[in-house]
Amino acid sequence: MQITTTRATALKPKPEDSDLTFGTIFTDHMFNMDYIPEKKWYNPRIHIGDGKAGSMAQKFFDTLMDMQYGKTEDSMGWIEKL
Repeated sequence: MQITTTRATALKPKPEDSDLTFGTIFTDHMFNMDYIPEKKWYNPRIHIGDGKAGSMAQKFFDTLMDMQYGKTEDSMGWIEKL
């Protein structure tokens, strides 16, 4: 499987290790891949981050929490019932 790549022309400055905290520093690039049940995973690509990684990650987290607590249907089968 080939991954297409679009590189940023200017990179953000690298933060100091002591400044790294979860959910506050995002990379210059983002990996995306599409999924539909008929094709499974396809169209892998690395592209320039658009600054939406934080909000996308939060939406994903919120959706998983809603599935776990029964507020949203788990149509993808991500949550294991114990």
